[in-house]
Amino acid sequence: MASLGGKASYLGSDPGRAAAYDITLLNLYWTAMNGYMHSLALARAENIAASDLAPYAHGIVEIMPAIMTQLAEEADRGVYPGDRSNIISAAASMEHITHVAEHHGLDSSILGAGLTVANKAIQAGFGEEGFSRLVEFHKR
Repeated sequence: MASLGGKASYLGSDPGRAAAYDITLLNLYWTAMNGYMHSLALARAENIAASDLAPYAHGIVEIMPAIMTQLAEEADRGVYPGDRSNIISAAASMEHITHVAEHHGLDSSILGAGLTVANKAIQAGFGEEGFSRLVEFHKR
């Protein structure tokens, strides 16, 4: 496997386990890439060159590993502290971005999907909890 490049990991004896990791990681990749393209479209609409935005986007990406680890730990524990930030705050931010995007005639369905999930949690009475609580609301 090492000769193929990348990193090989043993994920257990279940032959479907590797495929499960693959689909979830591809989901992360393509969702993030679509979010980035939407950000570049929004930047263009705000008269910001994509190449001018890119270094600042790197800053966002650099803080993501720690946030991803924290959210994963909270999701695994089923504990969703909202003391530093909560779903209501996140939804307000997503709503603001959606309005700005729509003002510029941009399709806001990417972020709209996240806002829909956040609003489900708020309507169910979990708005004061942390963003990690949304792991429970990604069901149809």
